[in-house]
Amino acid sequence: MVIRPPYFENEDSFYKECIECSGDCATFCEENIIKIAKDKTPYIVFGLNGCTYCDECALACEYDVLKVENISHLNAIITINKDKCVSWHHTMCFSCKDPCLDKAIDFKAMFMPSINDNCTACGECEKVCQGERVSEFDFGLRKTKAIYLPFPMAFPLRYVLDKDALAPGDLERIMSACKYNAIDPDMKEEEKEFEVGAIIWATGWKPYDATKLDNLGFGKYANVITNMQMERLASPWGPTGGRIIRPSDKMLPKRVAFVQCAGSRDENHLPYCSYICCLASLKHSLYLAQQDPETEILIFYIDFFQLYLIQRSTYL
Repeated sequence: MVIRPPYFENEDSFYKECIECSGDCATFCEENIIKIAKDKTPYIVFGLNGCTYCDECALACEYDVLKVENISHLNAIITINKDKCVSWHHTMCFSCKDPCLDKAIDFKAMFMPSINDNCTACGECEKVCQGERVSEFDFGLRKTKAIYLPFPMAFPLRYVLDKDALAPGDLERIMSACKYNAIDPDMKEEEKEFEVGAIIWATGWKPYDATKLDNLGFGKYANVITNMQMERLASPWGPTGGRIIRPSDKMLPKRVAFVQCAGSRDENHLPYCSYICCLASLKHSLYLAQQDPETEILIFYIDFFQLYLIQRSTYL
């Protein structure tokens, strides 16, 4: 089956008009998925990318075979090759689920994706909820609804309810919106025991309270942020969609200073090295330079102790 760009009204028009065309629809396709057949008609090849409905092919069509007002769903049936899908072989992967705008791909636990028949989207409860709370995962850089997903790709993929953040009438609204009767407002915490073959003990870490460093102004000035807040700003799933902007006015910074060893290797705070900060600041410098090459970046440091330890001075 030939899959055409999703902007045509009549299939016959391809054979009548495209023979005179130079193939601008393929040239201007942002995802590079439109190809030109021997008969000069365009078709779509799904390999590395998918159609994002960017309209560029329709805007480039000089013979009006493709028109923005004729946009429609792709005339295709998508299936999953279970032999080639890594998730069906117990490797965690969401590369099909994350970009699917119709939420049409379901997973059994975190593996074995399947395409459902009704394409119902999750999150109806979040849409009707009015109460908000500060997001701990984003270190206070944004708010979530009172019913929310803890973080991207949470496991298990379940909404969490913060009853203290509910607005008046929220509980009734979210329970009415849930078609699956999945919300139990009286659920209590419980402990479960499992017999397992191995345990991974991930101790994690706790950020130092930057408000104790009163000379740096964290908590007093909006544009003084921590390393982890910078990381969340740079994340495509973060509060700004990956744009590193100043919290005060949402503008791109022109001058950025990194203060190393803030609270570390300091007899007044923590006596030890945090170990990760050197490379983290260099990484964030690259992020800033990628977004705006003219950004002036300053790094104030005692010494790049960690870089010396792992002998990777080439990063500089």
